[in-house]
Amino acid sequence: MQRFLTASVLGLVFAVLAAPASAQSVYFEEDFEVGNGHIAGNDAIGTNGWVQGFQSGNISVNHLVAASASGLTGQVGDGNAVDGQQGSFTRMQNPAGLGGLTSGQEITFSWQMLVNSGGTPTQGGLGFLGARAAMDVRPNGNINVADMPDTDNQYPLPGGASEHVVDFEIIVNESTTTFMADGNVLQVSASTGAFSNISGIHWGCGNDPGVECGIVDNIRVAETPEPASLSLLALGGLAMLRRRR
Repeated sequence: MQRFLTASVLGLVFAVLAAPASAQSVYFEEDFEVGNGHIAGNDAIGTNGWVQGFQSGNISVNHLVAASASGLTGQVGDGNAVDGQQGSFTRMQNPAGLGGLTSGQEITFSWQMLVNSGGTPTQGGLGFLGARAAMDVRPNGNINVADMPDTDNQYPLPGGASEHVVDFEIIVNESTTTFMADGNVLQVSASTGAFSNISGIHWGCGNDPGVECGIVDNIRVAETPEPASLSLLALGGLAMLRRRR
């Protein structure tokens, strides 16, 4: 019996420690894969009640799915309303919204972007709708971070001017918003309570000449368990085992 209890508790602890990677509530996920119905030249596809719309720019045509791009898998999002036409942002919006964060909740918004394709400077980025939390790549080779307290800061783009794929993340909880690129923290800002206004995400680029929109892929908005709560659960299991002994 003792061995069974020990094995059970340790199994619980290991399961809890592994939970952040698997126990996620996914609000929206867009990988543009052919197997999920994406065809080059067609619209992006909404999932989980999310629908495509427009925030600004050319609204006569939708943002289209593009063919595969270097360093990315399957189809990708081209960031433009039409090939060669810039100055448009698309959005994926859930009419029900994401709601306001409660204690312990955390939302991760992640995506990949191919930058400097063919050596041409990149612009464009992604952000939340309804709250000022976004990252965009500027033609000067910097990442601009726009946070909820209404400040803008720029950081060097990892990899510089070479053609490469960058992994971006915006992690929001009730007190802080963390901006990351290639696994490195660029900035941590106050959330300022504005999360309650978030209703979706948007991506696209401006209309500066001589630049290209960043090509985006693997967009994901997911809720992750609070690390502190998971740790307490694991510690509780170990304490129970010790009392039994």
